[in-house]
Amino acid sequence: MSTGVREIPLARPLHDEREEELVLEVLRSGWLSNGPTIDRFEELLAERVGAPYVAAVSSGTAALHLLARTAGLGPGDEAITSTLSFAASANCFIFEGAAPVFADIDRRAQRRSSPSTSSAAHASWTRSARSARGTGSR
Repeated sequence: MSTGVREIPLARPLHDEREEELVLEVLRSGWLSNGPTIDRFEELLAERVGAPYVAAVSSGTAALHLLARTAGLGPGDEAITSTLSFAASANCFIFEGAAPVFADIDRRAQRRSSPSTSSAAHASWTRSARSARGTGSR
């Protein structure tokens, strides 16, 4: 019996056989976090982007929190983020004591905040602005 409800996946994973092999290799190694695969990934990524350091983290939320911490955001600071995002986009600033300021999206900017929408939310004490993209979008 059909309920008339159609399931729409949030994000369908796209991977090939080689990626499956690599995941199995990590699972069989006994290292689910840290370990030689992460070390090598960080080295290769740092080399690729020309950065002295790279830190692999467990999630986008952890990455955003690290961004807020490294930017030195804290009490009295404001940081601009998109209205079309997950709670983590604002929570990463709140965790550090800064206040999120929401900028509207610009349809012409492919559903992201643009310089014009961000500047409308900018104040002289604003310390940071970030553009959010959807889950795993490229």
